[in-house]
Parts: sequence; C-alpha cells; structure tokens
Amino acid sequence: MAALGALGFVFITSMSMDIVEQVEKSTDRREEGLLGTINAFVHKLVGAGGVLISGLIISFAGFDNPNALQADLYGGDIINNFAIIHLE
Repeated sequence: MAALGALGFVFITSMSMDIVEQVEKSTDRREEGLLGTINAFVHKLVGAGGVLISGLIISFAGFDNPNALQADLYGGDIINNFAIIHLE
C-alpha cells in the first residue's frame, strides 16, 4: 500500500513540468515556483499525516499510558493490541 502512495508521488513529480507547460499556454506566464511549492506542501502534509496516524495507533494500543509501570509496558495487553491492529 505504501509503495502505491510513493509511486503516486513519483508520477506527480515527473509530470509537474507538463503541468507548467499547460499553465503557460493558459496564462502566458511560467509559474514553476508556485507549482513546486504546492508539490512540496503536499509532500509535507502527507508526511505529517503519517506521523499523526502513527501516534493515534500508539495511543490506541495503550503504549503511552503514564500510569503504567515500566514492567507493564512489556506485558501481554499492549503487545496483543499491536498484534490486533496489525492484523486488521
């Protein structure tokens, strides 16, 4: 699944100059900077979304429980929660 997402970014990046040409035909101006900035912003947005989803998964599994003892972190409940999330 991640490979398909990465493949999409490769296609978007490689086709960006074609988009610049189309924008130039429409507006009679070249705007590589604007389109490059949008591309970089989307990359950063997707990266931040990945970190957010990872944090939500860790929170759901109970890994960040401040009341848990250190020995409890390696107990069965948290490991089982990670396994359930992975299998779903």
